[in-house]
Amino acid sequence: MVLSDQRIFVHGAAATPVHLIQAMCDHGKKADIRGCEVIHIHTEGPGVYNEKEYDSEFNNFYFYLRLQDHLVNKTVQVCSRVRLKLFSTCTFT
Repeated sequence: MVLSDQRIFVHGAAATPVHLIQAMCDHGKKADIRGCEVIHIHTEGPGVYNEKEYDSEFNNFYFYLRLQDHLVNKTVQVCSRVRLKLFSTCTFT
């Protein structure tokens, strides 16, 4: 169950749970949820939680990897609806 002020990770690419995202948005309206943070790397399909009608329910927080050194570990406001969390490149060994 999604409650106000929670952080929600949405899996990305071809595994984006489109039907669950729609259900989350519907629930957000019905349950009067406020201030949830939706985090993801890359999602496929409609970003329903990012539509204007869900402004008070959900904030979009997009992780972006592989940046120039002067941008590492910063948060950037891209527009009024989207923030990027910037990280350095990760290497798995």
